[in-house]
Amino acid sequence: MSFGHFGREELATGKIGWRDMTPAEYRHLDERSMAELKATGVNKAPFEKEYVHKDGGRVRIMVAGAMLDEARFNGVAFALGITERKRAEEALKRAYDELELRVEECTAQLQRAYETLQGETAQRERVEQQLLQAQKMEAVGTL
Repeated sequence: MSFGHFGREELATGKIGWRDMTPAEYRHLDERSMAELKATGVNKAPFEKEYVHKDGGRVRIMVAGAMLDEARFNGVAFALGITERKRAEEALKRAYDELELRVEECTAQLQRAYETLQGETAQRERVEQQLLQAQKMEAVGTL
């Protein structure tokens, strides 16, 4: 899916900012990130969130930043698009879950087949014992 991107000019002139592109449910992550930047000068670890594009669509991103001066006024940040990676991870998880379910079903089928085989083996052993006993009785009766 392709989303309409905000242009560099819109960002540079302040017509749109990262706060405007951040859905409400992710704003607490931005606030935590800003507090960490102010306190330490760097995000210790990148974090995931979403941005909203012009057309209202969303894109998953990974974000981190660092301050460039001691006053912690100027900084740099990156926002790496991870939407496709997230889709691939979700598809992999679905495939894993489906495989796990199939393994459980096959294991149950094998268990039932094993139990049936055990029952048939026990029945065969009983019949063989009866046959041996009948042969012994016949041999004793003919002596």
